[in-house]
Amino acid sequence: MFGLDGDPDSGIEPKQELLLFCLVAEESGRCIDLDWMWENQRIPPALSEALKIACEAAHEHITTQDGNPGEVSKRESCWNEFRGKKLSEPDAWRDELSETAFTVANTQEESLAPEWERVRHEFAGDSRTIGELEALTGKVWMRTRRGDPIYFYAEKTWEQLRAEKLRGNQRLGITSLRGLVELVSAAAS
Repeated sequence: MFGLDGDPDSGIEPKQELLLFCLVAEESGRCIDLDWMWENQRIPPALSEALKIACEAAHEHITTQDGNPGEVSKRESCWNEFRGKKLSEPDAWRDELSETAFTVANTQEESLAPEWERVRHEFAGDSRTIGELEALTGKVWMRTRRGDPIYFYAEKTWEQLRAEKLRGNQRLGITSLRGLVELVSAAAS
């Protein structure tokens, strides 16, 4: 597929490249411009560069795991751990994205989950409170959560956030989750 400058010894197999492409597609909110790629029969230059950086990072991640790299790379836990890493790819690839997603989410939750995963990493170590983000963005979320640090939520994947039992042993409903995603998206740089 895109490889590491065509290096057959890169250690990244085609199936791993496909997984990386899918991870980048999810990171983009499924807005990789597939029409442009079809018309031009190539990957846009900045996206290609971002994918090379992702390949290099994935190769390093896979080869530093315990066990056979070929087997390790087949484990969902390996890719979930990799997904949580902050890569140093330039943001130029985002300028090449399509205006619309290439798939339409069927439910509200399906549309919120990728947006949450896209923005949450920026706030994983952020000690600002929900109230401070509300003041910054002009958006209001939940009064009872204003004192909570944003990292408390941002450290969680969408699945963890959906399952998290908060004070009073209650889970956040989809309306509350939508408000949180909107708040964090508005505060993202």
